[in-house]
Amino acid sequence: MRQGLKAFLLSAFVFPGLGQLYNQDRRKGVLLVLGANILIGAVLLVGMVLLSQEYLSVFYPRPLTWQMFQLLVFDTITHPFFLIPFVLLMALWGFAMVDAARCPGQPEPTENEKV
Repeated sequence: MRQGLKAFLLSAFVFPGLGQLYNQDRRKGVLLVLGANILIGAVLLVGMVLLSQEYLSVFYPRPLTWQMFQLLVFDTITHPFFLIPFVLLMALWGFAMVDAARCPGQPEPTENEKV
């Protein structure tokens, strides 16, 4: 399997930045991993705050049902405070995939170079 394809698959399906680390581009890989972790934390934090605020302000005295939960989740994921870090995370993930495939790093040594 080509090195660029392996790097693309690592960044696409495992975690952004792992393809860069596989390509020996440590600085960019570490920055992408840290950026993705920060954005994932922001998405989770903002999502939970918005979800709990919406529940407490609209539905609190009633028990939480499946229909209420679906409505809460829809309201949360369409809120701009949730969409901004989520879109940034998806953009970072897309950049990591494309960059890992385009910058394959150092070529593998040939038989003559190994000796």
